[in-house]
Amino acid sequence: MCAVDLTTPFLSLALQYVQPNEGPGQLVLANAMKRLFFTLMGAALFAIASYGLVELFALWYGPRYIKSDSDIGDAFMAALGFMLACLIGGGVLGYRFARRPLRGT
Repeated sequence: MCAVDLTTPFLSLALQYVQPNEGPGQLVLANAMKRLFFTLMGAALFAIASYGLVELFALWYGPRYIKSDSDIGDAFMAALGFMLACLIGGGVLGYRFARRPLRGT
């Protein structure tokens, strides 16, 4: 299985704006782009993972415990709350991950 690093093109794009002879404003712009990218990617990855977990849970829970439309609504609302919590948590973790220094700077 081949591992693909999706961050390399985006970080190289951010790094091209950081030149040693440039002012500190360019470094701030690159860091802001990096934080935004990592926040969005963390949120997206956690949202996709939570959707997969909800699907697996629904396959197990549905046939065993859902007896009425009210049960379906309750399970659906719980799944939406779980996915929202994962989306927010992924964004926070992505933002914290982005606070690490860029390689090569």
